Amino acid sequence: CCTALANLSASSETREIITAHGAINDLFSCIKAEFDCAEVDREAFRALCNLSDSSSETKQIISCDLDTIIATFYLHEKDKYIQSATCLILQRLSVDVICRTMIMAFPEIFDVLGSVIQANPSKKTIEMHACSLLRNLALEENGDSTLRSASFVPFVMMAMAAHANNEELIENACFFLSTVGLKQPEGFGELCTEDGIKCIIKTLQNIDTSASLLEACCFALYAAIRGSDEHKKLCLSTGAIDAIICLILVHPHETSLLETALTVLMSLSSQKKCVTAIVNSGGI
Repeated sequence: CCTALANLSASSETREIITAHGAINDLFSCIKAEFDCAEVDREAFRALCNLSDSSSETKQIISCDLDTIIATFYLHEKDKYIQSATCLILQRLSVDVICRTMIMAFPEIFDVLGSVIQANPSKKTIEMHACSLLRNLALEENGDSTLRSASFVPFVMMAMAAHANNEELIENACFFLSTVGLKQPEGFGELCTEDGIKCIIKTLQNIDTSASLLEACCFALYAAIRGSDEHKKLCLSTGAIDAIICLILVHPHETSLLETALTVLMSLSSQKKCVTAIVNSGGI
């Protein structure tokens, strides 16, 4: 049953048919009936990976059995495929607003994500899915303290440093950092590592074509430096001011980006040396 659904759900055309026939409930019934059978659970998770990349209705049906997904993960916590599949399923579900609310109702999901991250250091695909999932969950009002306290900020910073050329990961990471940092700024700067801030600045310096990525970087940089003189000095020594002024010149019609970039410069201007650097770089 699980293998058949996994194979059939590989096609986007059949996923809605599977949903319409109630086969997702059958899938979870198989998981529960063959409790702790690794082969069955891997095939079931393969099907769920496919089905979670579908309509909101399908995502929400899957989310109704999050407790089964969590329990199955812990039965095979050391299984690399289960780890990867769980992260991908959660990431795809988190795109849907209702599913995000359902995910946040299970605090243990943060433990699951933390376990997957810890077991797969520097694995690109998992870190991409994790950063995207964190970006989505950060949009929920009740997730700020958990996301800050569970070492996710340092993880995101390390992922950025490890995959500095991956625009998708950097954008998701920066939006996560900015959302969490701007909602609860107290002490956030202390959570941001020097390597992570340098990575943000490097992105500003090297990528000038994607306005959305640059805006995400500016948001994250502002969240990291606000209230931290040490991080502002780091910006000064690593060429952040020149990079920000350059992006303003390159994107003169991107209003939202310009506002964010100017907010960063305004924050930096609390440092006298930064004011001098802004003037010398033509920022006035």
